[in-house]
Amino acid sequence: MGFDVGRFDFNIGRPGFGKKDIAAARGQGASEYQIRQLYQRAGREGIFRGNKHAQEIQRNAPRPEWNYGGHGYWGFGMKDVNAIGDLDTVKRHRDWAVQNRLNIGSGVSDWISGEERKVWQAQQDELMQQMMIEQQQQDGSQTGARNINNYSATGLQTPRPEGWDLNTGGTSAAFGRGKPKPKTAGSLAINSVTL
Repeated sequence: MGFDVGRFDFNIGRPGFGKKDIAAARGQGASEYQIRQLYQRAGREGIFRGNKHAQEIQRNAPRPEWNYGGHGYWGFGMKDVNAIGDLDTVKRHRDWAVQNRLNIGSGVSDWISGEERKVWQAQQDELMQQMMIEQQQQDGSQTGARNINNYSATGLQTPRPEGWDLNTGGTSAAFGRGKPKPKTAGSLAINSVTL
């Protein structure tokens, strides 16, 4: 776990949030945004922050589009995810949090993976549906039944003209049952390999 904004002790140097607090936070691994969060926390707790060093942080530290201290703790956790709810927005805010060394709560990665699986499954379902529609448009129902008013036996409209069907002559034509039988001697044929 990285720097913890919520556990930082402001009792370094003079009373309030100032130069020594900022230096100590940087020494503990705080990012510039986390130092901004310390500035915000000091304001919430009524700690003096009117000195020039604190004001410089206020002016120059990164300003995200999401308030990472507004839901839950000071990092990016499931309370943030639940407040956002949208996969792409959650990923964007998570990425910004990672770039600025904020703590990412447990469950965030699992939620993102689960939502990505849902999106992938929906895309696969849509692709399969489209493939089935295209196959039916190309081949019709393939039941051998006649199309009636350009509707196949499955009830789907087909592009073939009325009266067209896929029956190519039935099993007799397909398997040769309609052909004349070859003339053979009346003897029993024995395969010498099976003896």
